[in-house]
Amino acid sequence: MKIQLIVPSGYQGIKESIPFLPTLGVGYVASAVEAAGHQVSVIDNFIENLREKEIIKRVAGYGADIVGLSFGSENRFEAFSLSEKIKKVLPDALVVAGGPHPTLAAEDMLKNIGSVDIAVIGEGEEAIVDLINLKCGRKEAGKIEGVAYRDAGKIKLASPRRQISDLDSLPYPARHLFGDWPEKSGILIRGKSLRIGHLMTSRGCVFKCNFCSESRIWQNKIRFRSPESVVGEIRHLVDEWKMQAYWFYDSVFTTDPRRVIDICDLIIKRGLVLPWRCNIRVDNMSKELLAKMKEAGCYLVGLGVESGSDRILKEVINKRINTGQVRDCIRWCKELDIIPHAFFVLSHPTEGMEEARLSIDLMKEFYVEKEGRGSVGLGIMRIYPGTDIEKKAHDQGILPKDYSWTKRYKDLESLPMQGDVPVYTDRLSMKEMSGLIFQWQQISCDPFLKRIPYIFRDLLTFRGLIKYFYFGLAFIKVKLFGIKD
Repeated sequence: MKIQLIVPSGYQGIKESIPFLPTLGVGYVASAVEAAGHQVSVIDNFIENLREKEIIKRVAGYGADIVGLSFGSENRFEAFSLSEKIKKVLPDALVVAGGPHPTLAAEDMLKNIGSVDIAVIGEGEEAIVDLINLKCGRKEAGKIEGVAYRDAGKIKLASPRRQISDLDSLPYPARHLFGDWPEKSGILIRGKSLRIGHLMTSRGCVFKCNFCSESRIWQNKIRFRSPESVVGEIRHLVDEWKMQAYWFYDSVFTTDPRRVIDICDLIIKRGLVLPWRCNIRVDNMSKELLAKMKEAGCYLVGLGVESGSDRILKEVINKRINTGQVRDCIRWCKELDIIPHAFFVLSHPTEGMEEARLSIDLMKEFYVEKEGRGSVGLGIMRIYPGTDIEKKAHDQGILPKDYSWTKRYKDLESLPMQGDVPVYTDRLSMKEMSGLIFQWQQISCDPFLKRIPYIFRDLLTFRGLIKYFYFGLAFIKVKLFGIKD
């Protein structure tokens, strides 16, 4: 049986600063197909950058029995469009949707997108084998766990699939199916362009930030691979793929500090001390742990700070950290020569200009002088399915009562540079956020001019014109008068 797996593109962020790396979830599913003895082909359009008609031509030529689309909320419309065209060229193929968005909005999708036959909810490695058996006539849809499907015109949700307990048992992602990704994997580290590979050492998240769907996707649980399994894959990346650096792609790498130390010790023991990066939480960090990570090669840590206001962190986001812990981590990183890269969000519920300015002030403390740039990322609050923010957006009338994630709404703000997802706005106006964004741009030396081609795509509507008019005014003000509080 032939399986085609597709990752649609659609995110319009600046690709020059991001390495082109395989979508790991799809790589794991592809490995499961190969292990089951079937043929599989992958189109990861973040790597290949094909036009839609080129993708359809490839799909028609391959002639798969099952076509799987993996996507998030940002690129859902590209996935829906592809599914419709795939059904036209392969009417007998089973079209399956998986990934974050189908997991969280399966019923809404199947109700409105007739070209998608089945949605996989959660992990796909075992589900794809069951779907192959379904296509072969050896299994009924109603007996497959963790899927949503149609039965006599009605949407049915199967019983949840138990999560894979032994992550060490999974084969490595099928990176050999992702084309020329190694040639596109370069990233600038300490002034040198190095080929970077990535891997996941865990699955899940036990934290419940109000804007994030991660904990719901993983049922508020986390599972870990053993240090031996993790370091074995690092060796695989270095030996088989000639990677010169690596990236731990976990939501939070340091959830279990003792395990991190064990991984670092094994990296050192196996002679795999190369530059690597990861995401951390400041509430379970210590200078000793950071020092061990540095010894093992860590050069950058990502911190989800979100806000410079302790009230917002505690009462609004449920972040369970405070700005004192953030400042401790900044200081330790600078003392150890590790780059602290922070992520901030504007437009939290009840956030006004006074508290937003606290975020700008805290951003300035992340500036790493020897790197010549600030290490800070900033986004505007977006609404994702299954989150507390989505519920609040419904309660406040930002999302209409009959809102569907399968439809476009002219009256909802979105930012193409951050993906086609509705923006949440409360007390901060777009004009105020524009000024704050350009203050951040000055701090971080973000290459704003490279975003202009993507901005023009959003100028086709009156609302888009007004939005970027405010951005333009803020840009001129900051450039002429500098950063103003």
